[in-house]
Amino acid sequence: MDLLKRFYVYELIDPKNNNAFYVGKGQGERALTHGFEAGDERSNSKKAQRIREIRERGQEERVVVIGRFDTEAEAYSVESTLIHWVYGIDNLTNIQGGHGSKFIRPRKEFAILMHLDIPKRQAKNRVSDGLYSEELRKKRDKFEVMEYL
Repeated sequence: MDLLKRFYVYELIDPKNNNAFYVGKGQGERALTHGFEAGDERSNSKKAQRIREIRERGQEERVVVIGRFDTEAEAYSVESTLIHWVYGIDNLTNIQGGHGSKFIRPRKEFAILMHLDIPKRQAKNRVSDGLYSEELRKKRDKFEVMEYL
């Protein structure tokens, strides 16, 4: 009986500073293949260069599985969130942001993004100028719960 779920999200970690430099989604032995890529001197990706730098220091990159998932879609969602929201793609060696990354707010991006943000609704007891009604203002001022419908 195989207890591990098929899909996983992993990070490659630099042991010098314990920082992730790559986030990926995989299955099987995918997370271990980056070391082989770095061993090929023809590979000049930032990720391969970083692995070679780590190995030149006499260390090995660490592979850490962050989570395991039943579906590939779940794994892609976590991968994209880590890349865009947690680390920021500019802080990693990833070439792309992962599947569905256009639906993840970029790190430290707080501007309104029309395809992400929840549209504002009028509250039940709001007056048309956007201010709270007198009833809701009193509840707010007394720290009572305000109900929105």
